[in-house]
Amino acid sequence: TAFMETASAALSDYFTKTIAARRRAPRDDLISDMVGLQAAGADLSDDELRITSQGRFLVRNVAMAFDAHAAPSSATYSRTV
Repeated sequence: TAFMETASAALSDYFTKTIAARRRAPRDDLISDMVGLQAAGADLSDDELRITSQGRFLVRNVAMAFDAHAAPSSATYSRTV
């Protein structure tokens, strides 16, 4: 659908900008770690650092694994439906 195509393009744009930003100024996050691995010679393309339309359905499930490590909050956004 048009909505899915728009969302996929926005997600790709987000990762393109975030990957470039982390190359300039790394942070304590997964994308910075992966960009660092690339710089150290790991065989990772920028496309492998992105969440693709095929993988977006798994993101929520992966995020749930990190909920236990997040700061206590009344909001939980990563539960699957």
